[in-house]
Amino acid sequence: MYTVEETSYGFRVTSSGVVDKVEAEQLRSELMQLMALQSGSFSLIADLRAMIPSKPEVVDVIANMQAVCKLMSLKRAAVVVSSPEVTAQMKHSAFRAGTGNIDRFIDASQNENWETQALAWVQDGVEPEKTPVSESQK
Repeated sequence: MYTVEETSYGFRVTSSGVVDKVEAEQLRSELMQLMALQSGSFSLIADLRAMIPSKPEVVDVIANMQAVCKLMSLKRAAVVVSSPEVTAQMKHSAFRAGTGNIDRFIDASQNENWETQALAWVQDGVEPEKTPVSESQK
């Protein structure tokens, strides 16, 4: 299951459970339609905390989607994960898509401040590991 939200910085994609090839292709199509309406660059947060590792053909669709996003002026992306397997798959797809320089991976299982760090990266270019922790989060 997935959702796509338009935001002030671009898009927030949330995916959970098992994603099959048909669903990944639907997500790619929906995102492409929304990106076509954008003027200028945009950023994206992919919340994949509840995603289950995908089959190789799904990872292929995701890599293609990342490449298309880059061509459509993706400025920065924060990929929020909580599974080592999903992390490895998404890093592999980012490598294949050529988005490694604009993607940042945040492990939500090790970082309760993940959302603040994701927003700081996509909105202001602040590297996730350098995002200051507020007093209330110490």
